[in-house]
Amino acid sequence: VESWEKVNDTLYAGKSYEVVNGDSTLLETIQLVATGGSIFYIPTTQEQNNRQPVSFKLKNQVGEKFTFENPEQDLPTTITYEFQNDTTLKAAISGTINGEIKGMEFMYIKEH
Repeated sequence: VESWEKVNDTLYAGKSYEVVNGDSTLLETIQLVATGGSIFYIPTTQEQNNRQPVSFKLKNQVGEKFTFENPEQDLPTTITYEFQNDTTLKAAISGTINGEIKGMEFMYIKEH
């Protein structure tokens, strides 16, 4: 589950949760920041990188697909968000570990 709120014209703040048997656990907090003519996706993950934020710069936007990259990371190096329609969003992460490309996809359905 992800939830987002607009903080101001240059910042959106999000949270990502895992829900198991009705109990939710915070996985990461996220900032989507517009600064210096660029847009950055900045997650802070509870179990990785000593809880320090990692910046991914928007590298490509085609239609409703947004691709953020940080080539200095291992997994993920790439994060994509693609709006499938008005209520469905597909997110994906990918990167290379020990020379092998790994990745995961997540489907989100809008509530409300």
